Amino acid sequence: MTRSQSTLLRQAVLVVILLNVAFNYIYDKLPGAVSIAEVSRSYHDLFTPAGYVFAIWGIIYLSFIIYGIVQLRRANREVAYFDSLGVPLLLVNVLGSAWIVVFTQGCMALSVVIIVATLLLGLRQFLLANASVNGGASRWLLVPFSLFFGWISVAVIANITVLLVSVGWSGFGLAASTWVTALIAVAAVLGGVIGANFKNFIYPAVISWALTGIGYARRADFPEVAKIACIWAGILALMVVALLVRSFKHTPTSRS
Repeated sequence: MTRSQSTLLRQAVLVVILLNVAFNYIYDKLPGAVSIAEVSRSYHDLFTPAGYVFAIWGIIYLSFIIYGIVQLRRANREVAYFDSLGVPLLLVNVLGSAWIVVFTQGCMALSVVIIVATLLLGLRQFLLANASVNGGASRWLLVPFSLFFGWISVAVIANITVLLVSVGWSGFGLAASTWVTALIAVAAVLGGVIGANFKNFIYPAVISWALTGIGYARRADFPEVAKIACIWAGILALMVVALLVRSFKHTPTSRS
């Protein structure tokens, strides 16, 4: 990639990030607009966390904006990993805007296709960021992509459950509480495995945050589900603390 192509790509990344953030804000304020949480609740999806949990998007967007600015710094012109991460990040933000429209309009099958594609791009970003850090990049590079990958992992499960509810899936005769308990366990194990394998405390922290929100949302109608969600969230929280302690004890010398 030439210097001019690299600069153009990085500028496009920042512009698309800002446009996505602006679109999300404006779309949510339109007359008659329905939030993602409200749509999910309308399907009585037990995996949907409490509304406050979705505030994590603000942190994710902020981390993306900071990343978009940092990649454009003159000192980072020759840093190759910013170019490698450019296209996936650009596509993630484009798909993010598309998904919001599709999901809130009730096109659940298409929304699942879009969010699975977004998950794969999120995984690509996460792996590229980890490889870059292993190659000597600052560990701060992991922050935006770990946050996003953690949240989108939960969002995919939630989106698929909404789709199944929307088509009247019977759950093979099992109670909805049984299925959501199993899905909570899947999300928790996923958080633990990825956190342990990549020595990454952010990913399980995001999963723990989501599970806490599920527990809070189900505290009145399904207290047993709420209890299980909070237990798993607590286990992941302990793992986060352990990984944080390990990270501080073995902080590698980094270069940006």
